[in-house]
Amino acid sequence: MESPPYRPSQALLVREFMRRAAWWADRFPDAGWPFYDYAGEVAPEVRADPAVIQQATARLPEVPQVLRLSCEFALHFAALWDSGVEVPELSGPFEPLMLVFERGSLVSFDSSGMIQVDVMAIKRGRSRDWLIEEPYVTLDISVLDEIDASAK
Repeated sequence: MESPPYRPSQALLVREFMRRAAWWADRFPDAGWPFYDYAGEVAPEVRADPAVIQQATARLPEVPQVLRLSCEFALHFAALWDSGVEVPELSGPFEPLMLVFERGSLVSFDSSGMIQVDVMAIKRGRSRDWLIEEPYVTLDISVLDEIDASAK
């Protein structure tokens, strides 16, 4: 069995997701973190089309439930952006995580509180530990590819 490729950009994207989700959790203190339906906190009446959710999550049969839910939360968030409802001036939380998936990685969790992506592990910690102003990485694909190429 071939081991996953070493792509440091994927870990940076997970870190960026954690950072963004921390700011959303800070804005909505009763919300969960990091995998949470932040769109439901902003406008619970704005939801993604159930057929779209079913179609998207049906493609993920062997993915852990938390990741399927994250995809659903991302779809609700996209519906929120499209709705015209006023949204807090924070970066969208799910874009980095969806990029991780689109670029071919999954995220898993171990019992010690680590988040695994490819061959790398990231400590989950507490949301306040992730309240960092500066992004970890840009979401520009060419920059992400350069990061990975320079690591080989």
